[in-house]
This record gives sequence, C-alpha cells and structure tokens, in this order.
Amino acid sequence: MKLAAAILSILATGAGAATVTEVAYADGNDGSSLFGYLATPDGATEDDPRPAIIILGDWGGVDESEKERAEMFTNDGNYVTMAAAVYNSEDGPNPESFEDRIALATKYRSDPELSKSRVDAALAVLRENPLVDSSRVAIVGYCLGGSLGLNYALGGHEEIAAVAAFHGGINTVVAGDNDVLPVAPKVLLLSGGEDSQDSTASIIKIEDILNERNATWQITRYSDVDHGFALGEGYDPYVGHRSHQNFYGFVAEAFGETAFVADAPAVAGESVLPNWPTSVLSPDRTPLREVKYSTDDGFAMTGYVAVPENASDGPLPAVVIIQDNTKPTSTEYESVRATMLADLGYVAFAADVFGDDDGGHDLTDRSQLGPYMAELRVDDIDLANARVNAAIDAVKNIEGVNVDPDRIALTGYCFGGTVVINYATSGQTGAKGIVSFHGGLSQGVAPVEDGIHAPMLIQSGGDDDAGSHIEDLEGVMNSGGTKWEYSRYSGVEHVFTVWDHPHYNPTADVRSWEDMQTFLSDVFDGTLVVETDDSGAAEEPAWGGEWGGEVQDGDMTGEAEPAPVDSPEVDPEPSSTTKTSIEFSAAFSVILALAYHTRAL
Repeated sequence: MKLAAAILSILATGAGAATVTEVAYADGNDGSSLFGYLATPDGATEDDPRPAIIILGDWGGVDESEKERAEMFTNDGNYVTMAAAVYNSEDGPNPESFEDRIALATKYRSDPELSKSRVDAALAVLRENPLVDSSRVAIVGYCLGGSLGLNYALGGHEEIAAVAAFHGGINTVVAGDNDVLPVAPKVLLLSGGEDSQDSTASIIKIEDILNERNATWQITRYSDVDHGFALGEGYDPYVGHRSHQNFYGFVAEAFGETAFVADAPAVAGESVLPNWPTSVLSPDRTPLREVKYSTDDGFAMTGYVAVPENASDGPLPAVVIIQDNTKPTSTEYESVRATMLADLGYVAFAADVFGDDDGGHDLTDRSQLGPYMAELRVDDIDLANARVNAAIDAVKNIEGVNVDPDRIALTGYCFGGTVVINYATSGQTGAKGIVSFHGGLSQGVAPVEDGIHAPMLIQSGGDDDAGSHIEDLEGVMNSGGTKWEYSRYSGVEHVFTVWDHPHYNPTADVRSWEDMQTFLSDVFDGTLVVETDDSGAAEEPAWGGEWGGEVQDGDMTGEAEPAPVDSPEVDPEPSSTTKTSIEFSAAFSVILALAYHTRAL
C-alpha cells in the first residue's frame, strides 16, 4: 500500500523552527491599527512560495495562544501563518472582562462586512509577502474566529481556498439575508457534542445553508467536549489533538498538496470487479483463508480471514467486517478490505451474517433480500447479534493465529454499518470499538439496553443520512454513555466507499479510512476505553490521561511531548469506574502516513 507521500513531503520540509515576528498593519477600509504575529517556515524562499494560513482567534484577541498556534502550523505544515487581529487599537487588543468580550464578539459577529474587512487586511499583508502563494490561503478560526471565518465564506468571497472552524459558535453564524451566494472555499467544521454554541440543531441548519450555496464541506463532531476544546478554557487534550489531525488532512487537499484517488487493491494483477481501478496491482496481496463457523444453535456461516505477516508475533488485535447486501467471497468487497486491514497489522475477518443457506432465501431476488436484511437489522436484532458474536468467537480461534481476545473491533458497510451500530446500542460487549460506514440510518437504530460498551465512529454521507437521523443517533449514543465521533461529507451519497459504485467518492473514502485507522489505533492501545460499573452497564465516560506535560488553557504545544508509541495495552480487568484514558500515539504525521491511497499531484 502507498504512503501519503505528499503529506510526508510537507512534514519533512516543515520540521525546522519557524521564525515568528510581530507585525503591525492597518485595515485599508476603516484605517484601524491592527497587530498580529507572522510565522515563516525555516528555509522558505521566493522561488518556492508556500500556502498560508490566517488564524482568527477567540474572543480574547491575539495573544500568546494564537502566537504559539501560528508557530505550530508553520512547523507542522511548512506554511506561512499569520495570527491576525480582529479587534483594533480602540477596541483594546486583549479585552479581559466578560462584559467587554461579549460586547466585542457581538459587534464583529453581527457585522460580516466589518469582520470581512479584518480578513482582507490580513490577506493584504500576505499578498505582499514574496514567500506566500496568495492563491492558496486558508482561514482557521477558533470560537469567535470560527464564526467570523464562516461568515466570510458565506459572503461569497473567492479569495480563500478553505475555512476551518474549531468550536465556531455555529448558533451565531450570520448566513445573510440578501442574495444566496455560492461558497467558494472548502469548509471544515469541528464541533463539540456538549457545546451549547454548536447545538445539534444549528449543525443541521448550517448543513442546509451550505448545501443551498453549493459548498464543499465536512462536519466532524466529538462527544462529551464543550466549547473551546481546541483552544481556550475548555481545552481537551485528546479532542484538541484529534481535531487538528482532521484539519491537517483537510487543508493539504484544499491546497492541492494531496489528491485522493481510488487506488483499490487488486488480486493477482487483475481487478476484482470489472470497474475497479487497477492503479495498484497486488500480486503479493495478503492471502485469504476460508473459515467455517456457526452460531450456538448450529446456523452455519462462511467467512474469510486475512492475516498479517507478523501473525506469529501476537497476540494481535483483530477487526471483524460485517458485509453490505452481498455475501463475502474471496474476491468480494469486504474481503479486499480485510486484506487492506491485514496490511496495517490487524487480523481481519470478513464475516457473513446471511448464512450458508442464505436463511432459506433467494438473495438474488430483491423481494426476498430486502425483507431478510430488515429482519436482521430491524425486526430481530438478537438474531443478528448472535451471528456477529459467532464471527467474533471464530476470529478468536483461528488455527495458527494468536488473536488478543480483548482487542477486537467491528466495522460494517451499508447494511453491516447498521448491524454494528445496533450491536453496540443493544448492550453487546464483544467488541472494543465500533465503526460504521454509510450505515443507512434511515432504518433507525436499536434502543439502548444496559449502556454502550465501546467507542463508536460513524462515517456518513451528507446526501445519504438526513440531519434528523444524525440527531437521533447522537441522542442514542449519548444515552448509552459512550464516546463517539462522526463525520459527514457534502454531496456524498450511500455506498461512497465502494470503488465500482456510481456513488463512490474518493475524498470521503480516504478521509473515512484514515479516521478509522486512527480510531482503531486509539481503541487498541487503550486511548479510547469505555469501562463499565460492577453491574456491566456503561457509565458516562470522561476524558482523562497524559500529554507528557501540563497543558495550559489554550496551549496545545507548550513543553508537552506525546506519549511513546508503545502505549500500554488495555487492562483486561477494568476498574469499576468509567473513564477514557488518554495516551497519545505518534504525531499526526504517522497517522496520515497510513493513508492507503493518497498520493501527490
């Protein structure tokens, strides 16, 4: 599998220390005196101008937090970064009282033309800088700055390539009452599930507004974190780090430094299906083994296991894949996904919940297939759970493979995406993590029984599941007391990860696959753990853990160092309290390097 070569190139050239200078400039519209910081990559030259980032900070104005963030973006991404002012000298650059901050935030949020003028002033500074490629500039906004960045995008301005809003106060975004103008920049919204300023209703509304304006957007939301999770008093070490991982991949694509292409693996030099791409041919593809297994009552099934080369090193984590509306075979979609997971070091099992006799149905007849699928994911969830548990037991007992029984996750596509969600919400305990790809949420999900015992990652197409379905799922996951994360992608329909399908979307496919890799790593190394009380019921989890040093409000970098890659494994006998332990793995570059089909333009 390929590495994300373009991203690695960016990181390699951005490894030096940034030069940070103070910059005084003026708003060319109203003449206001402004102040900010400019971070320049080490070794930057006019012969190779770099993309640039404008940071719009929170309601405290430009201070050390924004300065440190500018340095971080420059070091990590090799970008020229400007921490730009919103407040002018008359406002006071750093208001301290709550009343002053409320007044100034309201002033700029309610006047998109005034906040636009501040962005234009920063743009003017960057355009005069010979080290900047002014055609590739992004806005990154935190809190107040996030809502101002979104207001700028909604104003129809084409000068910006991308806008990313961290806890951007979506409730306060001004969509404009005049002409509905197209949104040119790509938009990334990163939102906390407990943020009253980013309510679920406001997220659904902003989706509608962005769709109306033909925007390209991604919305990612994280459970249990409040306003300021990435910069501010609500700073959360894990989600702060995780959200910036999402940002780096997003902005690299927006700047044209990576392209997402459909490099699906193939079998022995030939495409698995006629329309599958052949740009990556794998004659050395991880071999599959057929595995016969059954439920306790003797219902027979056949799956396919892919085993990594280091299988003898074990015990290894395992991933069980639940199929879409087709049965797995040695060359079917889920089996190929299994080989891709094996290449990442996991024992991967493409399971079959339909059964060897197809449950007595003719599955080539859609009039029989549809009701059978409805039976398993709606009418008889216990039956589906029994077959999933049989697959989990099967992967634990594969001959010659040492699987860690305490590190098994479930993934599912389409029909299987619903099945794995229902497995979690119905109180099953056999999996340590749940990943659902385009899970067809319109079918509804099972009510929570005895809590949810595993963290959940949901990947959803913006033109597939309705916003109301996501809102309902949020409520179910919250009531189950689990950790969750979901991402939504604009213009993306059902089956967006299936290479030969008309709805295939390479960006959503790659981004969701990257998210899954990070999620599995965090689940299996003990970063994400939902523990239970003595009765077996899941309690509400809370973030906690280590970042290698004290993290001050609004400070992500400081003196902190990530924990070693070889973080301790999950304690097989969890304590009686609920917690989520945080022990960071490698830096974001390692995670992004695992992107299986991202390549430089």
